[in-house]
Amino acid sequence: MLGRAGRLTVPLTPVLSPQGEGAVWRPAGFGRGDRAGTGDGAASRCLNGSGRGRGGALPVGGGVPTLTIMSNGPAGGDGRPELSLVIPALNESRRIPATLVAVRAYLSRQPFAAELVVVDDGSRDGTAEVVRRAARRFPAGVVVRVVQHARQLGKGAAVRSGCLAARGRYVAYTDADLAVPVEEVGRVLAALRDGCELAIGTRIQPDGSDMRASQPLLRRLGGAGFTAMRRRLAVAEIVDTQCPLKAFRSEVLPHLFRAQRLRGWSFDAEILYLAEQRGLRICQVPVVWRHVTGSNLRPGAKLAVQVAWDLVRLRALHLRVRGAK
Repeated sequence: MLGRAGRLTVPLTPVLSPQGEGAVWRPAGFGRGDRAGTGDGAASRCLNGSGRGRGGALPVGGGVPTLTIMSNGPAGGDGRPELSLVIPALNESRRIPATLVAVRAYLSRQPFAAELVVVDDGSRDGTAEVVRRAARRFPAGVVVRVVQHARQLGKGAAVRSGCLAARGRYVAYTDADLAVPVEEVGRVLAALRDGCELAIGTRIQPDGSDMRASQPLLRRLGGAGFTAMRRRLAVAEIVDTQCPLKAFRSEVLPHLFRAQRLRGWSFDAEILYLAEQRGLRICQVPVVWRHVTGSNLRPGAKLAVQVAWDLVRLRALHLRVRGAK
């Protein structure tokens, strides 16, 4: 059964996957008849990852047990990569092959071990299988891991699953369309090595120009409304909370993503709000960005209402986090 705020209050039991790949982690008594979009604690088949329920908010804490069933090799001599790159993906089977080629080329040039963690957020177009096939072409120094949600839980839930599954000393996430080119990861990684605990990309350049000017008018208007509301209710000092590239020192990840409650588009603002409340050092790093068509984000009244509600309740979800680290 579900507690208040959509928290999972039932025990979890492993059920053998019909594909023979591993296990489906499902709340005891949870059947396959539960339709997508309702309930919390939906079944999630995990490939080196963790499942999250769908509902009003994410459950607090580490989430569901995991089972490792796919990896293309070890990561580094001590088993821990220097960098984990997390990419959430929803129905990206057509676009992600080019992304994987770019990521493979970038990571293979680095002088350190790395891993790529792709989170398939309930795709129905074989995205996970595309990644599995591509993993065979990655070099030995780059491990590819896949986290697979049994159904769509939201971008925020996908990023949370990936970041909590990541094993790198530094963890970055970015979008599957690579609107921020993968080479820009080096900028935020350098900031972390210089002492930042979070390094977030910003589309505002040192000369004051804003790369978001290339977005369609409706997206720009929606973004401006979100920014005004976000600055008033949650995160006032950060100029661009929604840039898709963000990076973290691994030791801060549990303090942020285990406390995360929002699973939709507003989750970036929540993570940064939590970081500010905990007094973490946040560095804003100008990065290259371009508008890419084909986004899963659909601007409209429904999204606007959900985003506004998320921002209104954000502080109430985290009344006791100030100074906790």
